[in-house]
Amino acid sequence: MKKRCAEKGVISPKRLGLYTIAAALLMLVLVYICVDIYRSNFVLKITEYDIDTGKGYDGIRVVFISDVHSRQNSLSQDPVEAAAEQKPDIIALGGDMVTVTASEEDVERMLEFVRRLTEIAPVYYAAGNHEIKYFENTGDDILERVKSAGAHVIETEYYDISVRGQAVRIGGSYNHTFIQKMTYERWINSNTYKFLSDYTNTDGLKLYVCHRPGSITFKSSYDNWDIDVAMSGHCHGGLIRVPFVGSLYLPEYGWFPEHDCGCYKLNDETTLVVTSGFGWHETFLRFNNPPEICVLNIT
Repeated sequence: MKKRCAEKGVISPKRLGLYTIAAALLMLVLVYICVDIYRSNFVLKITEYDIDTGKGYDGIRVVFISDVHSRQNSLSQDPVEAAAEQKPDIIALGGDMVTVTASEEDVERMLEFVRRLTEIAPVYYAAGNHEIKYFENTGDDILERVKSAGAHVIETEYYDISVRGQAVRIGGSYNHTFIQKMTYERWINSNTYKFLSDYTNTDGLKLYVCHRPGSITFKSSYDNWDIDVAMSGHCHGGLIRVPFVGSLYLPEYGWFPEHDCGCYKLNDETTLVVTSGFGWHETFLRFNNPPEICVLNIT
């Protein structure tokens, strides 16, 4: 059977159909990427976790926000209104509310953000690397200003409170919870070790805010301290998250980091919640990674 030769320059109907399908698929992928870049950088989401400590607490509700990076006014929803809708007993802030290069206007906006949150529930504020570097660069003690805005600063400090008659101890520190670059004798005599020993000496619910998840996960240091629920940020969820995979790489944690965003049962006693926060990097936008507020229901 003889086949007719296609005319020069004419695309066969079959090949044209394949090109059309490929172009349509490519267009769908581009639309998805564009929509998700917008969603991941501006559309606020609420992520809720039910945490069972096995100790029978009566639904203590914590709103956890971290790594705002001065972006509280650039999202699709007012994060203060979103926090209020959750009816929290406690609001915990995990640091990096501003960036190291923040202007005075940025700082004032952050302080107003904190003031508004204190009208909802008691606010407990732990420092991040940006607050620490901001103080080092400017001499402006931003944590003292946070106190003046009505928040309780928990930088190597804790508070004992009562939530509907239930004893809660909430504390935090930017420092690591494990020995690092010092002798054991120096470690057990350090302010951090003494703080952690005192902080964990209670029968009440222990909430711990540490900006970097590695501060409690490196060297499995969570096994050394009796902490019920720890909260961290810092990683921004890896910024770019691959669907069904997660983040690919974080400078401090390497390839396919284990604790970059989510809720993790570290051992029988300790649960770690890591939020992706609001922030982005100076170079990279977020992808498949919307800004979030975490809500913890603790029983």
